[in-house]
Amino acid sequence: MTMTEDLLSGMAAHIRALNTTGTLNPTTANFTAPFRRIDFLIGIEEATGHKLPNLESPDALDKVHTIFTELSLPLPTNPTLPRLLDELCSIYVESQCIDPTFIINPPECLSPLSKSFIHPTTKQRVAARGELFIETKEVVNTYEEENSPFEQRRKFEDQLRFSKAVGEPGEVDESYLEALEWGLPSTGGWGCGVDRLCMLFTGAKRITDVLPFGNLRAVTRRHGQSSSE
Repeated sequence: MTMTEDLLSGMAAHIRALNTTGTLNPTTANFTAPFRRIDFLIGIEEATGHKLPNLESPDALDKVHTIFTELSLPLPTNPTLPRLLDELCSIYVESQCIDPTFIINPPECLSPLSKSFIHPTTKQRVAARGELFIETKEVVNTYEEENSPFEQRRKFEDQLRFSKAVGEPGEVDESYLEALEWGLPSTGGWGCGVDRLCMLFTGAKRITDVLPFGNLRAVTRRHGQSSSE
C-alpha cells in the first residue's frame, strides 16, 4: 500500500504541474500520503450503528438479514452472506471514499483466494487484502495470495455452501487445488485500473473517452471493415 501511495501521489503532483494550460480537468481529490484507511467490518458497524454477528456462526445470514430490515434496505438478488456484506460496504463505506482511501481487511468470505487471519479487534476471520477507492470508485486491488491447498479447499467449500443456500450451482475447483498441492511460494497481487486513473486525471466522464481504441464494439467494427477490404 505504501508503494501505491508513493506512485499515485507522485503521479498526481506531476500531472497537475504539467496542466498549465488547463487542457485537462483532473480530480481535486487530495493525494497526500498516507492515504486514509477504513477497516471493512469496523467501517460498516460505525456507519450503520449495528454490530455485525460472528460471520462464521450458523445464524450469521439471518442476523445480517435483520440488519437490512432495520435499515430499510432492499435485499440484493440471491442474498448470500458475501453479497449482503458487499452491499453494506458499497452503501455505507465506499460512499465515504472521495479522497484516496484504502478499505482493508474484508471478511474472508468475500476474498476466498486471499490469505486470511483473525482480526485482533473484531475477532472475525478477515482477508489480507486492501482496495483503494477514489471518488467512490475502486482503482487498485492488493492482496496476499492463499498458498495452502488445505485452507483454499476450506474456503472453496464455504463458497459452495453460500451458493447452494440460494439455489445457485457451483463446484470446488479441483484443478486449482491440485496445482496448489505442487507448491506455491508466498505470493502477492497488485492490480490497478489504468483506465479509471485516466478518467480521474483528465476529467473524462465516460470510460470510452480514454480507451486507446474506443469501445469493444468500435474495435470489432473496424476489424470487420479491414477484413472485408
